[in-house]
Parts: sequence; structure tokens; C-alpha cells
Amino acid sequence: MDLSTGKPWPVSRHWRFTGWLLAAVWLFFLNVPLATALHQPEPWRRAVGVVALVAFGVGYVLLFQWARKQRQTLRPVPAGRARAGLVLLLGVGLASMPGTGGDWLATLVYVAAASVFLLPPREALAVVLLCAVTPVLTSWLVPGWQAESGIVFAVLLASFAMFGVSQLAQRNSELRAAQQ
Repeated sequence: MDLSTGKPWPVSRHWRFTGWLLAAVWLFFLNVPLATALHQPEPWRRAVGVVALVAFGVGYVLLFQWARKQRQTLRPVPAGRARAGLVLLLGVGLASMPGTGGDWLATLVYVAAASVFLLPPREALAVVLLCAVTPVLTSWLVPGWQAESGIVFAVLLASFAMFGVSQLAQRNSELRAAQQ
């Protein structure tokens, strides 16, 4: 924060681009559900899958950027808006199911990671556990779907990594506040 004006330091173009890139690079892992959607024999399933996954990716990046901007301006992330964003993200992931089948479960990795970045720790832990258990439960409940242990591992790994990122962001915010 610029002490002479009381305004936050402007974020350079480089860091604005890097922030988007940091969120967007992980979207690479949506390649499996995207490939499934693109290979659907019915055009409507293909369209629903692709459109939902693109909307999911855009929503994820925008949600991440919004939370990052909140922290950079030393404002807390409003929990209600964060919850609403996560529910919307989950809904869009579910909407991809006609085109992606069981591969929609990959979106849970992003929902779990975003929850760690956006929510208070206990709520985030609950979301991560729900996201980790969902692939196992769906394999029991949906005929033809197999247990997705890779998704469970990815949910836990991504959540742990995002915990480190969120702790770093929190420490940086605290450091900025102390410098004021």
C-alpha cells in the first residue's frame, strides 16, 4: 500500500498475467473429460460437455482471480460469495455430465482446491473430504462407473498444494498489513 495516498500498490501487468496463468495452467487436467465430450456420438452431448467444461474453466479462473484480488487489496474473501461461487462451479461441473459421463469427476479436483483457497479451514476441509469421497460413492451408486482412485489422490494432492498457496497468500497479506 502506498502510504502517501492510502491506496494499494498497483499490480504490474506481469503479475496480472502471471496470476491468470497460475490459475489457468491447471485447466490442462480437464483434457480427459474434454476428450470424452469431443468423442460423443450425439452432437447435443458433445455440445453440452464442451460448453459446460469451457464455462467451468472460465468460472474457475475468474473465481481464483477474484479471491486473489481481494487478498491483494487487503480485503477478506467474503465467505458467502465464496460459497456461492463454489456451488456454481460444482453445478457447472455436474452440468457437463451428459457429455463427459464419469469423467466429470475431474472437476471435483478444482472445486476442492478452490475451496481451500476461498473458505475458512474447517469448511474447506469438509468440502475436500466430500470431493474425495464422491468418486468412491459414485462407483457404488452408478452402474458401470468404476472407482476413480486417481481422482481421490488428485483431490487430496491439489488441496494440499492449494493449502500451501493460500498460506503464502495469507502471509503476504499479513506482511502488507504490517508494513502499513
